[in-house]
Amino acid sequence: MAEKKAELVKPEGAPIAEFNPDVAIRRIEARVEFLHKLRKLLKDGEDYAQRPGYPKPSLEKPGAEKIAGALNAYPKVVRIESEVVDEEFGLKGYTVQITLIERATGTELADGVGYARATKTDLKTRKGIDPSRASWANNKALKMAKKSALIDAALTAGCLSGYFTQDLEGAEKEEEQFTPMKDTAEVIDVQAEEKKQNDDAELKALRRRIWAMAKKEGWDEEGVRKVIHERFGVESSKELSMEQLVQLMNIIVKEKP
Repeated sequence: MAEKKAELVKPEGAPIAEFNPDVAIRRIEARVEFLHKLRKLLKDGEDYAQRPGYPKPSLEKPGAEKIAGALNAYPKVVRIESEVVDEEFGLKGYTVQITLIERATGTELADGVGYARATKTDLKTRKGIDPSRASWANNKALKMAKKSALIDAALTAGCLSGYFTQDLEGAEKEEEQFTPMKDTAEVIDVQAEEKKQNDDAELKALRRRIWAMAKKEGWDEEGVRKVIHERFGVESSKELSMEQLVQLMNIIVKEKP
């Protein structure tokens, strides 16, 4: 089911906030700390799982709940819509919207939308189709929609779409359209390459911000490179990790050129 995306509109004449390096540092440090926390918190096979044919692991409900907990947020169901998808058996489809809300401030961190529907497959028994299972099938679809919405909200709030995909357990499987990877090695190679691209993009953006900040703070290129060599033992900012780049940013802001 297609969902219309809400657009954020900047009021005409609204002031643009001036860049504050101290705030930027705190945000980046918090991001690094958050990612480290998740690496320790989330467990393979329990909180996420690698599905054959997909480059990124699939985030599961327990993982989404842990991400919400790490953000000190709780989920709130704000919308449930239903539609009849099979009039003969009274089967329904559900669209659910969940908002993650920060406990300390009540701030809405992110919205997630999920959809699931009951099918005739849910009515099958050893003796054939059992119409009395329709209520159970509809309830199952509603739970799947809620789970999907929670995972969507967690991925959005944590900015983790580059690391995980939506859970695939409840997705409709169109076998004729599904072409799996050739082998496990290929899946691993694609996943590793995609993660590397995501990491590289974050590091590249941070390096650009650091050089712009250095110029604003009165540093010249030679001075920054000298700091990189003396403090970290390398010749280029491209050789620094995320944590080291954050340290470099602190040095540029807090020390004289």
